[in-house]
Amino acid sequence: MEIVHVEAAQQWPPNRLSGDAGRPRVADDFEAIRARVEELRRERERAYLAVLPSCDTKRWVASRKAAVVIAVREGVISRGKACDWYQLSSEERASWEVAFKRSGTTWLRARYRFPEIRGQSAPGG
Repeated sequence: MEIVHVEAAQQWPPNRLSGDAGRPRVADDFEAIRARVEELRRERERAYLAVLPSCDTKRWVASRKAAVVIAVREGVISRGKACDWYQLSSEERASWEVAFKRSGTTWLRARYRFPEIRGQSAPGG
């Protein structure tokens, strides 16, 4: 059984181990981690904004639609902001999200969304 001196134990800083004397406190670690996560989030947003289509886009190919859908999914832009920036109806944006979820960029192509107009059968059915 080890004898512990109460006075010596009270003087020792809480939550510190002998090997951690030079390390910052846990709260400091969390602040550093939180700052780094925020920095990475800002970098990710800048990267997404760099690949988003121009606000004056008139011709919507599948890859541009996918870029908008992914940016909304990742929280880079809100659904409302996407509709405002690109003059989309909420129904059109929602249809892009459903099509992308169904099978990626394939169903974002017009020929697959409206096969009866083009005289084709839809893939997979």
